[in-house]
Amino acid sequence: MVTGLPRPPADLLRPRALTAAVQLLTEEGWDAVTQARVATQSGLGRATVYRYWPDRRRLVRDAVLSANLAVRHQMPTSGDLRVDLLMELRNLRSELTSGRLATVLAALIDRAEWEPELDAVKVTVSRYAGRIIRTIVSTAVATGQIGAFTDPDDSISLLLGPLVYRRLVSVEDLSDSFLECVVDGYLSANAGGSLDPR
Repeated sequence: MVTGLPRPPADLLRPRALTAAVQLLTEEGWDAVTQARVATQSGLGRATVYRYWPDRRRLVRDAVLSANLAVRHQMPTSGDLRVDLLMELRNLRSELTSGRLATVLAALIDRAEWEPELDAVKVTVSRYAGRIIRTIVSTAVATGQIGAFTDPDDSISLLLGPLVYRRLVSVEDLSDSFLECVVDGYLSANAGGSLDPR
């Protein structure tokens, strides 16, 4: 067997189809993501798309996960908890307002209510979105910058919840002053000298 040769073009077909699926999802909605539409949008043959995804739900699942995993930015590393949390919320604000994350997230939340098998996808997306906050808070607890009783997973809900609500529900502005209010309220409630709420 000859080695060291470029991978065959077929290896590039799956991501090409997923890119088309994400585009359909964000521009036309959940019901537009079918094997036939993805084939047309991507320029691939239907047989190729069906070979990768015989089940439409798996196609949609992989499209959502590929869009979510495309959301990448560097972890803040100043060491100052307030500064790092604000930087991360600004990064996530950018993803929610400039990228496709909000549209994909809204579609997933809606559909998961009616298709319970998509709950696992929703959990994966939420864990990925909150991974940096979890790390920042865990480090802050370990170094004594924040109360030892602080739960990193609860912190994700407390810090990201207001952004998601404003973006997907109330459609209010995600201004710097709002982000500062969220972070300062969180830090006040979880300061090292605070009483353990439990």
